[in-house]
Amino acid sequence: MDNFPTSEFEITEVKTHSIENLEVSGNLTIRGITKNITFPAVQKGDFIVAKFLLDRFEWNIAYEGSWTDRTLVDRDIQFRIELMLVNAKSSEEVVW
Repeated sequence: MDNFPTSEFEITEVKTHSIENLEVSGNLTIRGITKNITFPAVQKGDFIVAKFLLDRFEWNIAYEGSWTDRTLVDRDIQFRIELMLVNAKSSEEVVW
């Protein structure tokens, strides 16, 4: 963890189907590994919020314990993201 103290997410596209149905795409970098991901999100006031799962093995995130511990720990990591919209008026749909 000391070699990779931060991760980064760069938004490349947001598709707006409705306020309740956004699709966010971008490049997620974890532990020096960058992959393009897409996830569903919703706009809530001045925020875009989302919850999604990632396979931790795709980013070389391993649990450092016994074989049993590594095997029994879920592959998926749940991410929760809140993006604050700057210069947005509350309850207004943001046009991307």
